[in-house]
Amino acid sequence: MKHFFKENFVLVAGITLPLALALVFFIATRVSVMGVEKPTTAVIFTTGYYQRTAGYNFQVENGQLTFSYSNPAQDYNQEKPRLFIYEPDKDASREIELPSLDTKEGSSAIIEETGQNIDTKEQSPDGFTFEAAYSSGRSNIMTDIFGGGSRYRDNCVLRKGGYRHDVPQARDYSCRFIGWYTE
Repeated sequence: MKHFFKENFVLVAGITLPLALALVFFIATRVSVMGVEKPTTAVIFTTGYYQRTAGYNFQVENGQLTFSYSNPAQDYNQEKPRLFIYEPDKDASREIELPSLDTKEGSSAIIEETGQNIDTKEQSPDGFTFEAAYSSGRSNIMTDIFGGGSRYRDNCVLRKGGYRHDVPQARDYSCRFIGWYTE
């Protein structure tokens, strides 16, 4: 066996060094997220919300969410956006039914279900940020060459350092952050 290793040192090194390097990268990715607590603050977000083309508008004033409608120009996207609240303790997103608005210019309504506890800061009280995964630089050289990683391209995540937590039922490229729901 010693004789084989001496004669084929380059072959043995060519096989073991890449495996050792892959193991180091695997351990490094796992260590970077160890000790990060799961999110605890609920987040309110919307999908199907295109600010420039839709006549729908979300605003947070004094911690309260309002939804208004203004008639957009002809042939613009008239699709009604969907509003969700993600509850991390249940690890589920539930849809909040938007109020029906008159098609008149300037119609508005308060979304009572969200209460008056919405914080629009970029970072939650527990240190997470909300982002669309397709813009987070998820691709790397391995996924570019061999494919893969596509299950995250249309999802929203909560991120804290190297840790990412997928938000369920947020599969849309137009996912937008509204605020943190602090009860």
